[in-house]
Amino acid sequence: MQPSQNHARCGAAVHGHWGDFRGEVRDNETVPPAGLGTVAPRRSSSYPMKMVRQDANRRRLVQKIEAICRRLNRRYGPVEPPPRLPVLDELIAAILSQNTTDANSDAAWEELRRRFADWDAVRRARTSSVVGAIRVAGLSRRKAPRIQRILRSIYAERGALSLDFLADWPTAEAIAYLRRFEGVGPKTAACVLLFACRKPVLPVDTHVHRVSRRVGLIAVGVGAERAHARLAELVPDRRVLEFHVQLIRHGRRVCKARNPVCEDCPLVDLCPEGQSRVAASIARSPIRGRRSRGRVVRNKQRRISPGRVDLALAPLAGLL
Repeated sequence: MQPSQNHARCGAAVHGHWGDFRGEVRDNETVPPAGLGTVAPRRSSSYPMKMVRQDANRRRLVQKIEAICRRLNRRYGPVEPPPRLPVLDELIAAILSQNTTDANSDAAWEELRRRFADWDAVRRARTSSVVGAIRVAGLSRRKAPRIQRILRSIYAERGALSLDFLADWPTAEAIAYLRRFEGVGPKTAACVLLFACRKPVLPVDTHVHRVSRRVGLIAVGVGAERAHARLAELVPDRRVLEFHVQLIRHGRRVCKARNPVCEDCPLVDLCPEGQSRVAASIARSPIRGRRSRGRVVRNKQRRISPGRVDLALAPLAGLL
């Protein structure tokens, strides 16, 4: 096993630089609304208009992703790739990180390394010993047998405990290989391939899913499987790592699940849900000290029609 690293890679906040490319929409430009601001290439009359609209909508969403990455880079700092771990190490670390905090999964990893000399020792150990080593990560009675079954399957198939060969496999085949293991879903497989193999596979955790839904990249009600497929079609390969890390940062600090801080969000003009929340907040805020027929009227509510959302957001212009 390798020296200790921060193994909760899907939740890591890493820093560095990720360059811009020509042809992107700048932040002082407006992302064109669906169906406007883009010129579809000339096609024969037999080309379905539905496909033309879909192409235009996809280009609009890709432009939005580019703008999101640039703005979050300015807010949280750029992203650089974290150190690479052996592929098998990354897989075990990703399993430990499921349904727990970074601190707990890191502690479980450290204890697992302390008690066992290598992965072969984990493979041959009593399951109860592995359960005790990773107890702090939670769900240890489920995770320990899964880890041992994965190790035993790899050893029986290849005669060695290594998955480094996946770095040379086509991405689709590598995903399919990892997904055959119990407990390895699309997010875990994507984390392993992105961080250990540097393949442009986007992990969609709860923060990435929530922020993507709110800004309109995926529809309401789209589950994890479809979200992975949809975002994989939209996020450019060179943006995958920073999109993943920056949306996690943003989801933890601003775009929280229960009480998002929309008034402090650099993406609010790109976010339909954020605009609605800000408008509703302004509509609920009391106007104090207004006079009506010679008396002071307090605690009245502002009334803003849906069509006046842009005016309600005007005070936030300086944040954008």
